[in-house]
Amino acid sequence: DATLLESTAEFGVRIENDNPFPVEVDGSIHRVYLNDVFLGKGRDTSRFTIPRLGTVERDIIVNVRNLTLMRNFQEIINQPNIRYEIVSTFYGKDTLTGMSSQNKGEISLNTYVKDMPQKPRPFQYGPPNR
Repeated sequence: DATLLESTAEFGVRIENDNPFPVEVDGSIHRVYLNDVFLGKGRDTSRFTIPRLGTVERDIIVNVRNLTLMRNFQEIINQPNIRYEIVSTFYGKDTLTGMSSQNKGEISLNTYVKDMPQKPRPFQYGPPNR
């Protein structure tokens, strides 16, 4: 979905539990940044359990601020790498305070550009140019 001011994007989030006991989550908030610019926020209102020493994968719908993205789009695509950061807060079943988590990394655009199909050459009638 897209409007003038806002679009939605789906992000896959893997949540790991390094504890020897299961962790119950009762909702979470995820803030997404590209090159240190706040891009948008997503919420997961469902309850789920992360098994002991296990992982859970969740799909999060993030509301992207189009004006912020457009203002910084040229700067983002002109760099060979895009820095990303996801700051998440997970709420427990019986608590008002959340547990925070932060994940940072870089995406190399060169990897994706080199794998993209090249434009086909236009059809030319007649002998090839030499």
